[in-house]
Amino acid sequence: LKKNGEVLVFGENEHGQLGIGNYKDQNKPISLMIDPKIKGISCGSHHSALLTIDGNVYTMGSNIHGTLGTS
Repeated sequence: LKKNGEVLVFGENEHGQLGIGNYKDQNKPISLMIDPKIKGISCGSHHSALLTIDGNVYTMGSNIHGTLGTS
């Protein structure tokens, strides 16, 4: 997470935890295009969560144990 709210992601993406729209591993950092800006990030081994400056939460990845909060 950069100071300007930009999110750079890279690494293993087997469960879609990078939020880039596919399940391919990402070897180089790429920017997630999210608006409004992100102010916090939490990452697990199979999921990620992003907190926006507006207080909304975006989750991505595996939901096998309810980690995405969608059910």
